[in-house]
Amino acid sequence: MKLFRQTLILTALLAFSSALAAETSDPVILSIRSTYNKAQEAVKNNGKNKQTRSDMVTTLHYMVPGSGPTTETLQFFFKMALFGEENDYVDYRLYFITRKYNLGERKFYEEYLYDDGQLVFVFKQGYNSEGKKVDKRLYYRNGEIYQVVGELTEPYETEITQYLANDYLVSFNNLIRNAKE
Repeated sequence: MKLFRQTLILTALLAFSSALAAETSDPVILSIRSTYNKAQEAVKNNGKNKQTRSDMVTTLHYMVPGSGPTTETLQFFFKMALFGEENDYVDYRLYFITRKYNLGERKFYEEYLYDDGQLVFVFKQGYNSEGKKVDKRLYYRNGEIYQVVGELTEPYETEITQYLANDYLVSFNNLIRNAKE
């Protein structure tokens, strides 16, 4: 029995390490990681100079039945581009979102990365059905799921995540356009 358990554990470790190796050598994943690293650098530098700060924060407070009060914070990071004959129009380009929220005592964290208005990556930190904290990375290519690294914990999780990311993009565009008018 002990040998069977060790063999099972070794097989699982080998499968995980080969998946991780494939993830790091894939040119699509490497390109997304490069975009992610640039976004992280921009987020880190955002706000160092008040004149170049470009983010929007929304905080929601609501009651979740069976879990109690919840606070959800979304931070939208964007770049501004001027266009028109006299640079009299501004275009706001969303590139990164962070989402923090709680359900009861459990804290959740998510990141959404966009490249030229299209979802390319989602990082999610949550819990599986046994209450163990899990991380997952969802890579997207041409608007479709490309690769998932980590344990999916909900049915249709990839589809729901993509719908949510698209809703955030639409919400951002609606909020930012109305805020200046």
